[in-house]
Amino acid sequence: MLVPYKCGFSTMRAALVTDPKQPIVETLMRPGDSFALAEHTVMFVREPKDRLKSYYRNWFLEPTHGVGPEQTQFRKAKRLMRPAAFQRLMTASPDERNTSDFFMEFLYELGPGIMNDEHTQPLWSILSPCQADVDEVSEILNFKENIPFLEKHYGIKQSVKNTSKRLNPDPLDCPELDDYCQRMYGRDYEMFGRYF
Repeated sequence: MLVPYKCGFSTMRAALVTDPKQPIVETLMRPGDSFALAEHTVMFVREPKDRLKSYYRNWFLEPTHGVGPEQTQFRKAKRLMRPAAFQRLMTASPDERNTSDFFMEFLYELGPGIMNDEHTQPLWSILSPCQADVDEVSEILNFKENIPFLEKHYGIKQSVKNTSKRLNPDPLDCPELDDYCQRMYGRDYEMFGRYF
């Protein structure tokens, strides 16, 4: 089972890995050799723009894992961003951060380094280490199918573990974000777009 971060990973892990030494099913981010040995593979995917917004909200707007320079994602951002831009990230109010202008500035500051983070790496790159093609995945599902999948295949009733506020209209949305995602995640749209 391939469950990338921001595609229901926390929900699936909470349901299936009750004891890290004895998981009910092997839930993987980095499939490696076990992919080739599996009889049936399932991969959960999510639209790149929604993954990016979820990542940003989860770590920088509504942090669930602490705030400040010692938090994991802030440390990664500090390595990738120019000092003045990182200082602005640290001192901006939540209202300032919750705008499309600030969000786009943040993404541009991270540059291509964002592709190396497990939360924002392209979906296609998860298949790369096991030298697998999308056609070799038995079943591809939208991340919204996590809960029905768990109930159907394992009889597990699970609640969603990580949720971020969904706003309509979303202050992070803008045409520049659409363009950015098409450039950075174009291959994901080609390979998995029909599942988004």
